[in-house]
Amino acid sequence: MKRTNYYLKLMGSALLFQSLALQTMASQFSTSEGIGKILTRMEQKFNVKFGYDASISNQKVNDLADLSTLKKEQIVQFIQTISDGNLEVKKIDEKLYVVSKRTNNDVRSKNDKPISAVSNEIRGKVVDQETGQPIAGVTVRVKGTAVAVTTDGSGVFKLPNTADDAILQISYIGYESIEILAAQAGTIKLAKSSEALEEVVVTALGIKREQRALGYSTQSVKGEDLTRVKGVDVGTTLTGRISGVRVMNSTEFNKTP
Repeated sequence: MKRTNYYLKLMGSALLFQSLALQTMASQFSTSEGIGKILTRMEQKFNVKFGYDASISNQKVNDLADLSTLKKEQIVQFIQTISDGNLEVKKIDEKLYVVSKRTNNDVRSKNDKPISAVSNEIRGKVVDQETGQPIAGVTVRVKGTAVAVTTDGSGVFKLPNTADDAILQISYIGYESIEILAAQAGTIKLAKSSEALEEVVVTALGIKREQRALGYSTQSVKGEDLTRVKGVDVGTTLTGRISGVRVMNSTEFNKTP
């Protein structure tokens, strides 16, 4: 009886060991397995989906991959690591990831983050803040670059190949200039500039412009002063009223000075 119990315990231990071994094998992949199989098992483990081209399905991993301790928030880094940085992973939402090959044109920044070519188009419409009417001819410039466009007759502009985190500088004569993120482009409202309105003062009789300070002497003659003097013409009427001005008759031009 004791011998039978011993054999049962021994068989139970063997089955337990085999089960653990199978679990370990299921969570590890050899370097001969393709990325496609790894992504499939990750889908089952984390209840997510991976979108990828069939051409990367058989790409080999660069080292033994262990999923037993992998956490969901480590998915992106994990795939980039086992592919030796040859794959780009983009998280669409909590349940969807897109995996693609990294092209030769990709550039790495100082902090070693991949920067891919931008194929995004930014669109927007510029309107008056008060009236809501579209403004044509507004300059929209990508800050730090020479890229700039102007709005059409409907106030609409388009900027091809522009990243969402680019800064747009928007300016137009008579309006306040503003800066916004490209991702925020939509209906953009411009406020009229207060400085442009301070240059003239509107009165009941019309527009009165402020006199500028000049570096030389000036004089003025009012219309009522001219009517008080009964001159033959305007020239004779101004005689003696403006310093430095000499009015000559036509008969004086032929005289020898």
